[in-house]
Amino acid sequence: TGLESVVSRKVSVVTPTYGRGHHMQRLYSAFEAQTWADKELVVLDDSPEPSLFMQSLTDPRVRYVYEPTRMSVGEKRNRLAELATGELIAHFDDDDYYSPRYLERMAGYLESCEMVKLSGWFAWSTTHRAFFYWDTAAVAAVHFLVESNKAIRVYDVSKKTDEEKTLWIQKNLVGYGFSYAYTKALWKDCPFPEQQHGEDRVFLQDVLRLNREIGMFADREGLALVVRHAHDSSVVIPQYILPDFMVQQVFGNAIQAYIS
Repeated sequence: TGLESVVSRKVSVVTPTYGRGHHMQRLYSAFEAQTWADKELVVLDDSPEPSLFMQSLTDPRVRYVYEPTRMSVGEKRNRLAELATGELIAHFDDDDYYSPRYLERMAGYLESCEMVKLSGWFAWSTTHRAFFYWDTAAVAAVHFLVESNKAIRVYDVSKKTDEEKTLWIQKNLVGYGFSYAYTKALWKDCPFPEQQHGEDRVFLQDVLRLNREIGMFADREGLALVVRHAHDSSVVIPQYILPDFMVQQVFGNAIQAYIS
């Protein structure tokens, strides 16, 4: 049956990392908690020093590759895809939270397409102690500009023309690779550009040019939480600022380790 064919597919969770040794235990915990049975975790680390936690793991499903020579994120993503033994590949960012049913949901979508990502997602800013939701497929009357080391500001979309709003949505939809999941076969036809920033956006744009099947859906159940830290340079522009107490209601007690 279709369900059996989904369940039989192995998922390789891949994580490029640098200088994030303090996140490795949480990354492993999120991987281990996944309800999807046939899975592996592949981490490529080019930090100045290797992760003692990752080196101490004896879980046969985990491969930790330490490479002392610096690489671009795009290079690391390609190396990880090469190392992956699963038919399906799912990105886990080293500092974001993925709920136990995350892989199950993403792999289910990959039964009918070659790539899937979240079009709407929850985010938490550690510097602002604030909880957000951004539906990147829509433009609201008000958005908020959230940058790690600046006060939250209103982002004025009212002066954008309809064409500018459409282009803005298209730009936002193709980025944010924390939730990319795709077949290894697709990656072989369309590897990542070997660049440090924006490699995820270029990858998806290249996939679109190849007319490959891409699925997107909004997370309305708490599948993942993007966690923004003081050192993060990218911004999020959500429509909604949610009450901070709701983050635990949506994600449960496990989220405390990520938002403290």
